Amino acid sequence: MFRDNFNLAYKNIKERMSRSILTLLGIAIGIMAIISLMGIGEGMNVAVEGELSSLSDTIIVNVGEGFSIFSFGQLEDTGEYLTERDITDLERIPGVKEVNTQLTGMASLSFNGDDNSATVTVTGMDIETMNLQYGLADLSEGNLLKVGDQSKILIGYDVAHDYFDNDISVGSRVKINGKKFFVNGIFSQQGFG
Repeated sequence: MFRDNFNLAYKNIKERMSRSILTLLGIAIGIMAIISLMGIGEGMNVAVEGELSSLSDTIIVNVGEGFSIFSFGQLEDTGEYLTERDITDLERIPGVKEVNTQLTGMASLSFNGDDNSATVTVTGMDIETMNLQYGLADLSEGNLLKVGDQSKILIGYDVAHDYFDNDISVGSRVKINGKKFFVNGIFSQQGFG
């Protein structure tokens, strides 16, 4: 039976040679097209991942509307923040080298006893993280904070020069939500914000 089927198939292939060749050619082209498309897709995936990973190795996670919101006069806790357990879980993820946190919100800043105040964005972070993130190159005046510094802050160029009638300088005393702070450094002017 097998021999009869084989002889019949051989006879049909031999008699219709052009049809057989075209069928084999169509099958071969289809297989090559599928393999080529899979190769191109995988190559594009690797290229895009490479480009994205070369742009930055920092991932910023925002919780809720922000870590906490400052109101004029007191700190209002929204209850939306990363817990120590969340931080530990993030540190356990393969490929994560370090996890740093910061608090960001809005506050009222006053200077030189002025009745007018300005609304500013306030960010609090670990001193080592701040030094790595900003470095001395970003300061136009003064110094970065050191471990143990209390009631000292760094301010942006615009806050120092544009928010009040008189410029704020290093060593000046300002109030943030009614608490006194000394300006330890002023960041350089850096485009928008």
